[in-house]
Order: sequence, then structure tokens, then C-alpha cells
Amino acid sequence: MGILTAVWHHAIEILLPSRCVGCGTGGTYLCDGCIGRAPRAAAVGLDAAGDALDAVTAPLAFEGTARTAVHRLKYSGLRAIAPAMARPMAEALSSAITSADVVVPVPLHASRERQRGFNQALALARPVAEAVVLPVRDDLLRRLVAGTPQVDARSADERRENVAGAFGLAPGAGVAGLRIILVDDVLTTGSTLAAAASALKRGGARSVHALAFARGQLSQDVD
Repeated sequence: MGILTAVWHHAIEILLPSRCVGCGTGGTYLCDGCIGRAPRAAAVGLDAAGDALDAVTAPLAFEGTARTAVHRLKYSGLRAIAPAMARPMAEALSSAITSADVVVPVPLHASRERQRGFNQALALARPVAEAVVLPVRDDLLRRLVAGTPQVDARSADERRENVAGAFGLAPGAGVAGLRIILVDDVLTTGSTLAAAASALKRGGARSVHALAFARGQLSQDVD
């Protein structure tokens, strides 16, 4: 079903003309004007995210056009919107960090990826990596436990428990000494990113800087 879903969404992207999800402007799925007008996220603290993350960057607030863009990518399979979403991520990252070695997407569990047809974090990580001239590595980290979708966990404690032990290094993955940019679409409490970062740190990663497109709140339908 995941392959059929991916083929269907790709066909829609080819057949339908591209229009900005925010204002309807033709020629792009997310225009520079809508990105520029989108509310910026408040600074992200690390207290709730735990010690595994060395820094967190999320340029936009999960509302309005940013929220629509995430939903179109994640639930409608509009992968062609990912490069436009990656632009403010790369810009924010460039001003927040001086050096890194690799870009790593937060992995989906195999069952979830088959159902969705793709990993939205990888769709964002690729153009981010291209913009900041770093390799993207989706072969280092694995989601070991599917767990309950984070959208169903309504407290920070529930979210932390839901992803505890959910990630591990892929067999033979070498991350020792690496400075890693860890990419996801939305950051809410930081629990998912922190759990993934913990696995990387256990493998010897030198630092893990989390990067998300938007920052959400617990009351929102963020998964």
C-alpha cells in the first residue's frame, strides 16, 4: 500500500499545477512571500528536551501557512513542497551553527513508512543538506519501536515515555566524533528528537543539533 500511495501522490504532483498552499500563487507550492509572513517560533529551550540535544532550531511557529505546509507534506504526500520548506530551515541553521559533519533525518518505523509511502523528515533533510553543503545520512539511525503516534500523547511526560528506547543505531553505523544535524518536521516537546539524539550520543556522536521546520504546542495535532 505504501508504494501505491507514493505513486499516486507523485502522479498528482505531475498532473496538477503547483500553487502556493498559503496564497495560491502559481509556480510554487510555498512562496517566499508566505514564508516571509509566517509567524516565527519562540526560542526553544533545552530543559524539557533533555541533555542529548546540544542545540535546537525551529524557525517557524506551527500555525497558518506553516501548519498547512506540514500537513500537505505529511498527510497528503506533497513531497514537492519539501525544498521550499527547507529554505527557512537552512537559513536558520546557517545563522545558528558554525560547523557540522552530517545531516540525519529522524527515521520512521518501517511499518509507518510503508503506510505513509515516504519519510517526511528525509524529504526535508535532503534539501537542507544540499543548501548547507553537507552529506545526508539516513543509514545511521533506526526506529526500533513503532509506539503510539505522538499526536495521541497529550503531555510531555507521555511523549517522553512513548519514545523511550525507540531509536538505535543501524548495524555497523559509525557516528563516533560526528557533529550531527538531526532533522524533523515539527518540534513540540522535543521528546522525539531527544530520544533519537540519545541513540546517536550513545554511539559516540560529538554533538547533536536538532532542526525542525516548525515548533508546535501540545494542544495542536502534531505527530
